[in-house]
Amino acid sequence: MYNLKHVLVLLSMMFFISTPPSGRNGELKNYQCTKCGTLMQSTSRPSTLGCRSGGSHQWNELGPIGNENYQCTKCKLHVESHQRPSTLGCTSGGSHQWNDLGRIGTDTYQCQKCGLTICSAERPSTLGCNSGSHQWNKLNR
Repeated sequence: MYNLKHVLVLLSMMFFISTPPSGRNGELKNYQCTKCGTLMQSTSRPSTLGCRSGGSHQWNELGPIGNENYQCTKCKLHVESHQRPSTLGCTSGGSHQWNDLGRIGTDTYQCQKCGLTICSAERPSTLGCNSGSHQWNKLNR
């Protein structure tokens, strides 16, 4: 038989496991390593260990995760952000140049040219493809 203490422990474990990180430790943010380009989503600055470019990661906070799709025209990084991400630390050198591709939604689109796949509420912007303009195909009906 379970006593009240066991039930409370079980319920608190279920709550801890089912609560998203943004509900436990603060706001979920986008971080990019300026050396290797890795994108991480975390509530705090990720570990600097194990950069595939050698040595330590050099994390740049791009901003809070949100409901807009952005893509840098230089390094082609795609992030889902609350606002235009930070321009600092583009892996292609200098500053990121962000294009707002549109609001995140339930429809899946893929660019015929570069292969970028995003979920969008409407047909995404054509700006920022490394082959000129994005040519979007809607993947779901």
